[in-house]
Amino acid sequence: PRWSLPRSSASPSRAPAEEAALDALELEQLLKMADAAGLPLSARGRVLQEQRSKRQAKAENLLLEVGRIAAKEVEGLSEGQASAKQRAEERAAELNEQVASLGEQLADIIREQLAAAKGL
Repeated sequence: PRWSLPRSSASPSRAPAEEAALDALELEQLLKMADAAGLPLSARGRVLQEQRSKRQAKAENLLLEVGRIAAKEVEGLSEGQASAKQRAEERAAELNEQVASLGEQLADIIREQLAAAKGL
């Protein structure tokens, strides 16, 4: 659950609506909004973005490896190849979960920055 600070009574109906609108946005949309607003990513945001990018690249490389191994399935895989394929698939799934989690954390940071910039 999200905790919110008490809001000022200056515009009670506008702030929650704007906050809800930010909550509904996906990471890519939030990044574009922050860029358009001239908001640099916080240090923590940059770290999360770098970690997310690295894990995403690793997952993609693992899936390429799975594809190369799968192409050999027609001829039949050795026990080692089948094991390597399974390990790569499992690791890629783990990395994709981590990428999603890091993306959610990064989106939360950007939402907080945008809300602070708008005075929500």
